[in-house]
Amino acid sequence: MNKFLSEIAIFKNGKKRPNVNGEIPVYGGNNILGYTNSYNYENCIIVGRVGAYCGNVYYTDKKCWVSDNAIAVLPRKDTNILYLYYLLKSLNLNTRSVGSSQPLITQEILNSIICNIPEENIQEKIAKMLYTLDLKIKCNELINDNLEKQAQLIFNKIFINIDKVPKNWKYSNLLQIANYTNGLAMQKFRPIDKINSLPVLKIKELRQGYCDNNSELCSISIDKKYIVNNGDVIFSWSGTLLLDIWCSDTCGLNQHLFKITSEKYNKWFYYFWTKYHLNKFISIASSKATTMGHIKREDLLKSTVILPSENDYKKIDALINPIFSKIINIKIESYKLNSIRNKLLPNLITGKIKF
Repeated sequence: MNKFLSEIAIFKNGKKRPNVNGEIPVYGGNNILGYTNSYNYENCIIVGRVGAYCGNVYYTDKKCWVSDNAIAVLPRKDTNILYLYYLLKSLNLNTRSVGSSQPLITQEILNSIICNIPEENIQEKIAKMLYTLDLKIKCNELINDNLEKQAQLIFNKIFINIDKVPKNWKYSNLLQIANYTNGLAMQKFRPIDKINSLPVLKIKELRQGYCDNNSELCSISIDKKYIVNNGDVIFSWSGTLLLDIWCSDTCGLNQHLFKITSEKYNKWFYYFWTKYHLNKFISIASSKATTMGHIKREDLLKSTVILPSENDYKKIDALINPIFSKIINIKIESYKLNSIRNKLLPNLITGKIKF
């Protein structure tokens, strides 16, 4: 049955966050902004209201504070809150915003949207199917957080928290243990058509962990060293400095990003050493007078690394590499689950898949 969103949901603008620290999450258009000691909603949906994250949709079943740059959404009678959450996610709300320099989505816009809404029992079935996938993805994230902490502890114990470097070990630097390949200015490598193209990996994609329909495209014929595959370690060295393991779409590496590889060492070794120096790199970048702070190759050259002997490296690798490989495999599984959910979502919401 076709209904206005106003018939199945209540929309309320959030309020300015309290200037007090606590344990209750504060939500804005960019997910959790911080924590405070009071709440204005519990078990609700959050929609980004203004700015770059206008139209983003989140859900929490816990107490939260919805800030003034977001809208709180509550279900009306006979509406399943999880179904409502997935319905809103399927509507690409960012495309419905008004304003160019400062996009804005209002209660009036949301209230006026018309959707085909099924009976509540069908809503529950749709929500359960999609939420089961989301719970598995969340579980994977928690497992990986734990695994990375384990690997980090081993790394720190062996390389960082030591009083003296063993005799047969030596000092080196980041550029001697790995290749830091800078990406291309992809506007110079546009595809002939969409079939012969790859999405472009920029800082936005690295931050969100995947490419989307708004990602730029590049030619599939670019040199292989600029193609990013599952498990590649990526480091953005300009603007927002981020380090992550890419486990999503095959894509083209844009400028301002390094793909880190090594012929001699496994990924955990150069990942953790780069991560060890990350705060220093962020400090260097933020001190730049330019609008887009960055680091240089000489900063990598000046970043000290401790190299174990060949035999000791093999023993350490036997401890850390299986953990790191498991992290990558779990991230790939989550990407596949995410893709399945994203394909199911519009088909379930529009009724193309029947129960």
